[in-house]
Amino acid sequence: MSDNDSIMEAIRERLTLGRLAMLGKLSALVAHEFNNILTPLAGYSELALYGKTEEKDEALRMTMTSTERAGKLVQALMAAGGRDTSGPQPNDPVELVNNATFLLSKLTGKKNVEVMVEWKELWPATFDFSLMSLALLNILWTILSYLPDGGRIRIDGESSEKKGMKLTISDNAAALDEETRWSLIQAWVVPGRPVPGKPGQFEDAIGLRFAGAAAMVHGGSFDLVSDRAGNRYVLSLQGEG
Repeated sequence: MSDNDSIMEAIRERLTLGRLAMLGKLSALVAHEFNNILTPLAGYSELALYGKTEEKDEALRMTMTSTERAGKLVQALMAAGGRDTSGPQPNDPVELVNNATFLLSKLTGKKNVEVMVEWKELWPATFDFSLMSLALLNILWTILSYLPDGGRIRIDGESSEKKGMKLTISDNAAALDEETRWSLIQAWVVPGRPVPGKPGQFEDAIGLRFAGAAAMVHGGSFDLVSDRAGNRYVLSLQGEG
């Protein structure tokens, strides 16, 4: 085994650990959202069974709405958790972004975060859907921690068979200083970061080395650029040409 093979094997092992950590965090946050769905669902179901005639139709309608919300959440979580273990496959980049932004919307609570998505060119791309979903969430979670009072996130995407896929995620947060920018890119774990919306509380966060490694095993790259306009997180995957 060459030195390069050994390095890639070590990176894949760290990615596996990072994937488990990401899924653990995602599951904990989604459990809270499920509780928000299931609590009223139980009440509506009981009303549909035992309520007055004029109340039953509305109770059934609300029960169906809650069931649909739960179903969408399960589908998004399963997609991020791993629909296919055989590695990179042809996938729809729009579905990737939509899945990640949907989960983000469920995890931001009442925080006022506006997300915009624009596509310049769009073709199917080859990538591990689960891994890249978690890599994109890794970036979005990092951005949220620097938008404690809300803000804007913009995702500019382009994909083609020859060029591969490129996602540029921008925010309107204050530009990161060079030390912070570099530490985020290099760290697998960022210790003691403030919990958004909870003053005085701190928790370990998954560093952007996870997103960078996910891009690397796809033959791609990751970069974080900070300037007066804000911060740009650039995730690129290699194409065929």
